[in-house]
Amino acid sequence: GLARQQRHITDKEATMRSIAGTNGFIDEYYQATGRFDTAADGYAMGITILATLTGWEAVDEVRGKLDARCEVDSDAQVVLIADGQADWPQELAIAVHRVGMALVKRNRERRITVRQAKKSLQSLVDTHLPPAPAGYDIVERECILC
Repeated sequence: GLARQQRHITDKEATMRSIAGTNGFIDEYYQATGRFDTAADGYAMGITILATLTGWEAVDEVRGKLDARCEVDSDAQVVLIADGQADWPQELAIAVHRVGMALVKRNRERRITVRQAKKSLQSLVDTHLPPAPAGYDIVERECILC
């Protein structure tokens, strides 16, 4: 998670007086400058998505940060890094990886927003989650990531 005390500079940016958060989930720009913006906002969400996909910790003392370990060259490699115990369908693993990586891109200006990520994730749920059986009492819940 991320905790912050902030002083607003503009509508889209704030400066932090102190930085607190979970190692591996804090955007490096925010950590270095104390400036929090929409790109930093989605970084923790992206790490959470990648950790869910792979089953890996956000930081590994030997292998490094999760976002770097998830940079792969092909869809086949995405399938290899996906958590085998979760039995991810190939198409879904690739799509989830794309959303996670789009939130943690090194070029911060090319990152997608949290709103765009939520829309993509909802589309994946709508496509890949089978409908509830007839007569099943449906209780709508919001995703804990969203």
